[in-house]
Parts: sequence; C-alpha cells; structure tokens
Amino acid sequence: MTVFDNGVFPKIVFSIILLGLLGNIITILYVTFTKQLHTPTFLAICSLAITDFLICMISLIVLLAGKNDFFHRNLLVVSYILHFIAMIKSSCDVVFLFSLRYALIVHQLKCKEYLTNSLVISASLTLWVYTFIVFVLVQLIGYFIQNTNMSEYEKYSIGTAVSMLIITLLAGTIISVLHCLKMRKLRSTTVNTAVTRRM
Repeated sequence: MTVFDNGVFPKIVFSIILLGLLGNIITILYVTFTKQLHTPTFLAICSLAITDFLICMISLIVLLAGKNDFFHRNLLVVSYILHFIAMIKSSCDVVFLFSLRYALIVHQLKCKEYLTNSLVISASLTLWVYTFIVFVLVQLIGYFIQNTNMSEYEKYSIGTAVSMLIITLLAGTIISVLHCLKMRKLRSTTVNTAVTRRM
C-alpha cells in the first residue's frame, strides 16, 4: 500500500516534491556547468540547492515507501533525523547567502580582495559541521525534556518551540538585521553622493 491510495492530497505533495527536485537539479547543474556562474554568490545558491535537493529526495523516498511494515517505521525515524539536519542546514544556507550579499554590497572593496570561491566552499562545509552540532544539542535538550514530569503536550510544545527558534526565528532575526544594516548603508551612500554632487 503506497501513499497514492489515500486520496488527492498526497498526490499534490508528490507533485510539489517532484517540482522541488527538478528545480534544484537544474540549479545545481546550471551553476556547475556554466563557468561565468562560478562566483561566491552562485556557489552559495548551489549549496542551498544541494540541501533542498536532499530534503526533497528524503521526502520522496518516504512518500513512495509502503506503509505499516518494519522498513517504513525505521525509514520514518531516519527521515526525521535527516530532515531535521537538512532543515537546519537550509536555514544556515539562507542566512549565509544574505550575509554574503550584505558583505558584497556594503564592503565591496574588501570582498573583492578576500571573498573567494574556496572560502565559500569552506564556509558551506563548516555549516554542515555546525548543523550536526546543533542537531546533537537539540536532541540532548529533547532528551532532558522527555525525562521531566511535564505532560506530553507541554513536552511537545517546548520541543517545537526550541526547533522553531533554532530553524526559523534565529535565521529570520539575522536576515532582518542584515537587511536593515544594508538599507542604512545604501541610504547613507545615496545621501553622501547627493551632497558631493551639490558641492
């Protein structure tokens, strides 16, 4: 029995996953084989596409697997672990991409000197290590939460809050701060240019 026996919704999810796989494969191949795109920004986009490709691939395997057997139950556990790791990495990639764009706009001269493709690749690999460390820390927090005397609802709520804080809120805050700093710098540059022209 596959997921397609359950109605229309799984088929819609399946279509979205396939579109995600196709889009990420095209992005990865296009950046890889187009030499003009071998720049720090496009390498960061490619890193994000690789992570999103992994998320879509894991989702597709779980969706296509049969249900109610030993293999499927173990697959769900493995997919949870891989999904969580990939989601943390994906949010890190988005933050890294925004940081990169901020640096390229605000500190153009320094970036031309120091920002290289090898630095972006090293940063991407470092983010994988950071992701695994965060995953282990979240699992330890989850273990301590499970051993408390709280109700299942409270445990679930705290676990979800910690996950959302790490994956979404932290990334959103960093992106917002960088965007505000970038806009402030651009406004001050525009004002300085206007003053210089008047002189």
